[in-house]
Amino acid sequence: MQEIDFKQVTGQYYCRYSAFYGTESQMEQRINELELRYMQQEQTIQELNEIVCRQDLILSHLMRDLATLKEQFLVMSPSVSRDANQEEPPPHY
Repeated sequence: MQEIDFKQVTGQYYCRYSAFYGTESQMEQRINELELRYMQQEQTIQELNEIVCRQDLILSHLMRDLATLKEQFLVMSPSVSRDANQEEPPPHY
């Protein structure tokens, strides 16, 4: 891949591999806009990361609660949720 050749021509920057022609102030404005967009994207990524971390914590709590409820359900009604060979005999035997 060939390197891009920047030349200063009569107060303007010229790039022979792109369609951009502009003055130095236009280039600075474009760079500033790109930097602003980059900072906004970084902030959005950070906010999304925080949301994902909170959701992971919530999911962990929900999975633990589900396991607890499953155990409670197995204790309360063993015949519905267990096979006959896993079932404990009634207390009067």
